[in-house]
Amino acid sequence: MTRSVAETVAAIRALEIQGATRIARAGLEAIAGEAEAGRTTAELHDLCREICSARPNEPLLHNLVDAFIDASRAGAAPAAIVTRFLARLGDEQSALGGHLATRIRSASVVVTICHSSSVTGGIVAAHEGGTRLQAVVLETRPRFQGRITARELAAAGIPVTQYVDAEIPLALESADLVALGADVLAEGWFLNKVGSRMLAEAAHARGLPVVVVAHTLKFDPARAERIEERDPREVWADAPPGVEVRNPAFDRVPFDFVEAVVTERGAVSAAALPTLQRPPWA
Repeated sequence: MTRSVAETVAAIRALEIQGATRIARAGLEAIAGEAEAGRTTAELHDLCREICSARPNEPLLHNLVDAFIDASRAGAAPAAIVTRFLARLGDEQSALGGHLATRIRSASVVVTICHSSSVTGGIVAAHEGGTRLQAVVLETRPRFQGRITARELAAAGIPVTQYVDAEIPLALESADLVALGADVLAEGWFLNKVGSRMLAEAAHARGLPVVVVAHTLKFDPARAERIEERDPREVWADAPPGVEVRNPAFDRVPFDFVEAVVTERGAVSAAALPTLQRPPWA
């Protein structure tokens, strides 16, 4: 059953729906459901803004919603727009995973953090293509999204080792590749789950290749001026008086540590991101 926009917003904020691609898909599906319920175009546009408010640092969602608004203003049927967008997003995510898979050599150990469907899709695609590999996943406190990654990869038959975030040096000892997702791509840096900068910097210091795996619709520097802070009680529910607990959701990671950005159109240098011409969606 499709969630309403209000239910989807609540689920995104509670991290019941997480990962940029899954958030974007859920947002589009909720909008389609509201359209089928008879909402007017003006009401749908208001609901689009409500969906986007759930995650200010998710340009994939924001850019797809903007494209939906443009297409609906041009007269396209809302449900048809969403169907077309979801099909294209699925095709491009599959292509993205395939491009990552080609960078994973036989007998590789791939390290990642948090949960990115783009990263897991590429690792699984490599495994299903016959590449022998192992995965190392950092648990990703305070909400442990790394466990989602570990479960998905293990379910696909991939050997997985999980480490606490503080053991990045040990996690990298046998590594061949670090693959990170991204919530936002910008000029000179990207945003990803907190812990990503430590992982990328430590890998770079060891001479290990680091790749960022992300759709080009995530390139949107203007949406990343403010890093989202989550409820500090996720970190310490009963902190004593006088202790301030900070809970930033993301790290700003310099591309200095990154070998390539793997996109749905193939691998590119970070310097090339601002000049990429994206085909229109609307």
